[in-house]
Amino acid sequence: MRVKFFVSLLCVMLFSFGMAWAQQGAISLDHVDGLYHPDLSPGTDTINTGETVTFHIRLTNNTGYNITGSTNAFRIFSPTDAQWGTTVGGWTDAVTTSMIENLFVNPFSIDGAGADTVGFGGFKLFAPGIPDGFDEIVWTIDIGPINPMYHKGQICLDSSFY
Repeated sequence: MRVKFFVSLLCVMLFSFGMAWAQQGAISLDHVDGLYHPDLSPGTDTINTGETVTFHIRLTNNTGYNITGSTNAFRIFSPTDAQWGTTVGGWTDAVTTSMIENLFVNPFSIDGAGADTVGFGGFKLFAPGIPDGFDEIVWTIDIGPINPMYHKGQICLDSSFY
């Protein structure tokens, strides 16, 4: 069973609390685990039902400055009302407490019905921040399992304000 998957996550603004102006950086979907035979299918826009799907999100700091604080949120929803078990967000080990001492995940409505939102944030007090030139996968969002009764439904990942 497969569910179509659309990504409207292109680029969002990073907000810096350590500087007087907003910093531009790039946030992008790096890859998705749980795709339906991506090496055998004509496209990689379908995901398996009955399994956990993981979105890997990349942060690229090309601002010329260290990122000293940021908050970013992502909304996972289905325009066809597909549902899944739960939504869990997490930081990877790419951003360490030697860069940013205070990292947090703020989940909203993570029951797999309607729109689930997961926020990620962090700020530094004494650490230097995320350095200019940084380009790593920093967040993961797991959803699932997707109920097989929603075969041929759609799942969307988008940036979100919270």
